[in-house]
Order: sequence, then C-alpha cells, then structure tokens
Amino acid sequence: MKSDDFIYEYLKCDRDTGDGSYEKLLDAIKEIDDWETVKQYIIKLKYFYYLRTSLWRIISEEIKRRAKWICACGCRENLQVHHTEEGNAHHGEEHLFLSALVCVCQKCHQKKHPIASVKLAEKKRQRNLRKENILTQLPSYPDRVAEENISGSSFVLTRDLLEELEKDRKIVIERLLYDGWKIHKV
Repeated sequence: MKSDDFIYEYLKCDRDTGDGSYEKLLDAIKEIDDWETVKQYIIKLKYFYYLRTSLWRIISEEIKRRAKWICACGCRENLQVHHTEEGNAHHGEEHLFLSALVCVCQKCHQKKHPIASVKLAEKKRQRNLRKENILTQLPSYPDRVAEENISGSSFVLTRDLLEELEKDRKIVIERLLYDGWKIHKV
C-alpha cells in the first residue's frame, strides 16, 4: 500500500461525516471466512479495550450519524453510544444489530447506568465467561466430576461460581461429607 493510499484510507476518508466507513467495514466483514473466530476474540476482549477498537469506533460513529448527532434530550455535546439490553445480548455482532444501540449524551448515559460503570459491566461479563467455562468442563447427568478437577482461577472463586450456577439451576452439586463435591450439569 502506498503512503498516500494509507493516509486517505485511515486518516482522511470520510472525516467530515463518517459516511462510507460503516459500509467499508461491512464489506471487510463479508470477506472474513470465519466470523465466529472473530466474534470469540471480541467477546474475550476486555470491554474497556473493545471500546477503543476501530470496529467499535466506526459502529459508534454510524449510530451517532443516524441519530443526526443529537441525543433524545436534545443535547449535541458529549455524545456516546449505549448498548440496550438487546445490544448486550448481541455483543460482538453490533454491526448486525444497530437498532440495539442508541445515541445518548453523557448525562443521559449516566442516568441509564446510575451506579454501574464500564468496569463493573466488564467484571460481570468476565464472571459470566468464567461460569460458561466451568459449564463446558462439566459432564451431563449421570456422570459427575469432582470439584478439584475443575480448572479455574482460584478455589474460592470457583466454589462461588459453582454455587451461583447451582442457584441458577444449571448444575447439581452433591456435597459429600469426606469426598468433597461431585458436580454435574442438569
């Protein structure tokens, strides 16, 4: 690639309105042979870092452009993009579910997340990923696995996650007096 092409493509292209960047992104995504691999990479990224990727920046600019650079409250400053509940369910596929993203100003965004922050949302997402990792290690009934054979970050955290999974009725824990826990999926 020539330097002039690079400057045009990454520094100057559509700099005024952002028009066209989203379409170019969709064309690039269509050329990917295995989107699931890319999606899994996105899901494993810390959310804080995901918000700084070119992918997210292009998508968020498209959402702001479609909202005509204005929040529902009428504000035009400090615009951000908010994932609705549907948007959270489709993390990693935001380019397909633009209706699940909304343009809001910083004040409105803080109202939508009064206590929660990006860091808290990231911790919750990481915890859910750990639970999914544990579930993949467990056999279905009637087979059981001993608690010590489950790989995780720490014994205490793994035990907490197992208890949460039991509360969610996804697993059954048999608490044996001398042999520890035996676990299986429901």
